[in-house]
Amino acid sequence: ILVDQGLILLDHEPIRAPGYLMGKMEMPFSVADPALINGLKAGDRIHFRVSEDKKSRIVEIRKLPK
Repeated sequence: ILVDQGLILLDHEPIRAPGYLMGKMEMPFSVADPALINGLKAGDRIHFRVSEDKKSRIVEIRKLPK
């Protein structure tokens, strides 16, 4: 988690949307607002939503219970 750069490295399940599929992988995502990743730490489980225009940009994050 690189708050100062607005990046988070995620090991994610497949991401599906109409006409779009990104397979399961580990990759960096940028965040629309660095405040989205404040308080997160390595190993936290999250649910996230990516931008419709740029699939590697997170626009919403919700921390999940362990």
